[in-house]
Amino acid sequence: MSVRLDMPAVLYVGLLYGGYAALWSLKRRCQRRTTGIDPDVFARRPSGGLQGYVSGLSRALQCYVVLLLIAHGLAPTAAWGLRQLPLLNRPGVDEIGFLLGAAGLTLCWLAQRTMASSWRVGIDETNPTDFVTSGPFELIRNPTYLGLFALALGFWLIWPTWAVLMFGTLFVVMLEVQVRSEEEHMLRQHGKAYEMYFARTKRYFPGVY
Repeated sequence: MSVRLDMPAVLYVGLLYGGYAALWSLKRRCQRRTTGIDPDVFARRPSGGLQGYVSGLSRALQCYVVLLLIAHGLAPTAAWGLRQLPLLNRPGVDEIGFLLGAAGLTLCWLAQRTMASSWRVGIDETNPTDFVTSGPFELIRNPTYLGLFALALGFWLIWPTWAVLMFGTLFVVMLEVQVRSEEEHMLRQHGKAYEMYFARTKRYFPGVY
């Protein structure tokens, strides 16, 4: 069994994951300092219900990504689950995946900046937030999640394996559940204004979905 350091894929994925971790942690720290409110609602450990399950799955997936980095970075080339799909294991695909992931992070950053102190990770039932419809939110309701989808797809293009595909599938399911919960929360909090906004915008792609 041969073991090799999978470069430059390790570098690309490391930069993307590091960028994601830095973007979220810096935004959380800055917002907590300026508002006195921790925007990471999941970090407050929801007591139960659907948000508790989503929070738990989110933590598990973060740990899984770290394991994927280690396993793929020092991958036994014959290990099942770590074998790359031949169709995508070719020159240039890693770079496309990295650029797609970087574009996703940029969109996440833009959404965070637009939301300002209203940005949250999870549903905040305690501290009401403003209803933001400017910037990328003029076009779609969930630019942050679209950016995260792009990041996950970029990750898979760099390492097109069953192990990464399983992560991506769970990640997409988690976000699709969460986005519907957040839509219900926004409707309760903002009523008719959100109902009108919901009717004229799409979740991720203008005019499509």
